[in-house]
Amino acid sequence: MPPLLLRRLRISPRTFQYACRIPSARFYARPRGQPPPDDVDDDGINWYEQDSLAPGAKRRRLGGNPQVEEANELRRKIRELEDQLGKNRSSRAVDPVMAEVEKEMLNDLSDSERQFIQETARKQKEEEARLTEGVEVDWKLPQADVPTMKRLNASLRAAAIANTDPEKMKSLWRWYSRCKQSVRHLGQMLPDRAWEVLWITQSIESPTNPDRAAHVKALLEDMVAAGRTLAPAQRFAYLEAVFLEGQRDKALELWHKEAKSDIGRTPEYLELGVRMYALSGKLDEAQRRLEVLLDTHRTCDPRIILPVLNAHNERSNFHQAWALYLHLRNRLSSDMSMTDYDTVTLSFLAAGRKDLALAAFRDMMLCGKSATKDPKSKEFQALYQTSLERMGAIQSLSVDASEVNSVSLEALTFLPRPFQNKFFYASWLKKLIGMGELDAASRVVELMYERGVNPDPKHVNGLIGAWLRTGHALYKERAEQMAWSMIQERLDFAWRRRNKKEGALHYLRRGMYEHVTHLKKTLKEAEIPVNSYFMNHVLYAELRRRGPADAWKKFDNYTRNSEPKVAPDLETFACLWECEKRYVDKSKNSVQRGFPTPRFLFGRMVEWHSQLSSKDKARTRDYFTSEMYDQIMDCFCLDRDLAGCLITMHALKSRFGAYPNENIARKLVLLIARLPFVEGDTPKKRRRISADVQHKRNVAKVTQVLEMLVNRRREAAAERGVDLNTLDDLDRAEENLSLFSELVMVVLERSTAQDGRVEDTVQAAASVMGVEGISTGGIGASHSRVY
Repeated sequence: MPPLLLRRLRISPRTFQYACRIPSARFYARPRGQPPPDDVDDDGINWYEQDSLAPGAKRRRLGGNPQVEEANELRRKIRELEDQLGKNRSSRAVDPVMAEVEKEMLNDLSDSERQFIQETARKQKEEEARLTEGVEVDWKLPQADVPTMKRLNASLRAAAIANTDPEKMKSLWRWYSRCKQSVRHLGQMLPDRAWEVLWITQSIESPTNPDRAAHVKALLEDMVAAGRTLAPAQRFAYLEAVFLEGQRDKALELWHKEAKSDIGRTPEYLELGVRMYALSGKLDEAQRRLEVLLDTHRTCDPRIILPVLNAHNERSNFHQAWALYLHLRNRLSSDMSMTDYDTVTLSFLAAGRKDLALAAFRDMMLCGKSATKDPKSKEFQALYQTSLERMGAIQSLSVDASEVNSVSLEALTFLPRPFQNKFFYASWLKKLIGMGELDAASRVVELMYERGVNPDPKHVNGLIGAWLRTGHALYKERAEQMAWSMIQERLDFAWRRRNKKEGALHYLRRGMYEHVTHLKKTLKEAEIPVNSYFMNHVLYAELRRRGPADAWKKFDNYTRNSEPKVAPDLETFACLWECEKRYVDKSKNSVQRGFPTPRFLFGRMVEWHSQLSSKDKARTRDYFTSEMYDQIMDCFCLDRDLAGCLITMHALKSRFGAYPNENIARKLVLLIARLPFVEGDTPKKRRRISADVQHKRNVAKVTQVLEMLVNRRREAAAERGVDLNTLDDLDRAEENLSLFSELVMVVLERSTAQDGRVEDTVQAAASVMGVEGISTGGIGASHSRVY
């Protein structure tokens, strides 16, 4: 064995590698770029394999260099993996199944439809080409840097097309940072468009961009280093980023240098200085800059006072803070919002000044008095929730019972009456009980009864528990008296409820229908009229017992033939729509007759609704649920009545203020896709239709039509300067109603005979449904070309 191999067993690996590279070992590195030999024995070196270093261990001579053989094996496996990866990519790129489906879908379209799709695709490609023009980096780099630069160019293209996508933003910054580390003079290589895309994506203020300040600071410094001139907005952003990254003194120094320039006199620049000085605790300078700003630019937003006010509160300068609040209130006047008042209140609360917080809170309540007129409005709910939280915070700052009672009683003088409910008193009670002031807490309960507010049992239970925990005989007696009073009240309530409602339910739930008949006769003899509650439970019982037809006979008898006639309510029609759904579902009911069509039942419901008073109509709107909306639409879909679906959506909006949700879109798509099929009369046949290939193609085609309509409406809205993504809830609901109506009209126009008019079909349905002449949005034949 050559001495060199023996020495390898006793020396370190680094020494051995050095020895292998000396000329005497004749072991030379191959030139760069030259592939390694497949299997060539090193001249003069014998390779051995030994299981262990123990004395006497068996040693075997190897025929070739084991390292080369292992490297060859690894290279072979890598080539196999790359080949497999290439096959997978190609298979994903061209899916034969999807290609066939797309081809069939295109074949089903008319020439105008295909032209529309092709034109849309062409416009999309042109827009992507415009956005990505000049964004890629032109480079000539060493081979090692090529993959990183390719990734950077790909990320630039993707971000240029979708510059608000969080994943695209993160990917772009990641590859820009890597290229900056490995590629020299990257800044000089980046074109103007690349810098623009980097700035747009990294400067977005969003929760999905938490590192905005750090990225903006680094990016703008790179731009300056590359000889780029920063725009005013970028200079502002750089100052802010430097400040937020902790270099406050540097940021203030830079701000001060430009304060006398043209840009330094703008209101935006002065506002930035006020904020930075205030956050840095330099209140004199912040106050001075604030006065200059407000005097020089009278039209600037006075809310720039708020950061200075907060800074004064943090340093216990409460007089200055209150003066700034008064100045803010005078400057804003009627424009001061609930949010502004709440910000001031929170600032005083954080500083521990409950008196000043209560004063600002009182102003907020007086300002928001108009929002308390409609308890169902969003403004009312927001103001109520805020007031509940702020009063709890103010009460929690009180150190004794007298302060708690003082601030709570003062709040009663300005809180709107709807806000003085059991939850307001509950916060008061909780604070007093926690302090051990049980007599004061009991007086709060008495005050609640005096003001007509019924305390919540769990709040009174807290007082009872506190009394019992004292162990005092007097408190124990009070606790027992109050507890037994609550128990007796509950028993009386249950007795009253049973006598009012439970008589009929006792028999109905047990199937004792002859007793129900006898009870009804007894009620008549006692001159006690049957009410809708009694009738509704009889209808449900008939539905379970005999089916929809008998339930309808009962309903018709109660409301048309009995004396006095029973007036139905919304729950009555909820029961009837449940009957209707079971009746029109052919897989569950293929024989039974005697129940009206969905159109007739809807007309009956409209007739009932039109006879209600204004107050009852408003109450019915409040109780009309999305579940009932879905139930009604299910009936029309099971009856395969597209015109009825269209009228239902518009009638429910006008009568009940109800709008279709996203679930209705799915129902309509499935209904339209099933129209060419004969409806199955068993669940098995219905499932067979759902699994049919043609049905799946129909679903895909209708879905595509719906998406085309959405895109068309989005483009039309954009031309009017409206962004559909920013609509509020009501406008979004109106948009959905209009979209679904357009889809139904498109299908109706395709399915109506050439000599017929769609409007005639729709208005015929409206006449039967009791809403003759109702407007469906004026959607005409011009829209049918997309289907």
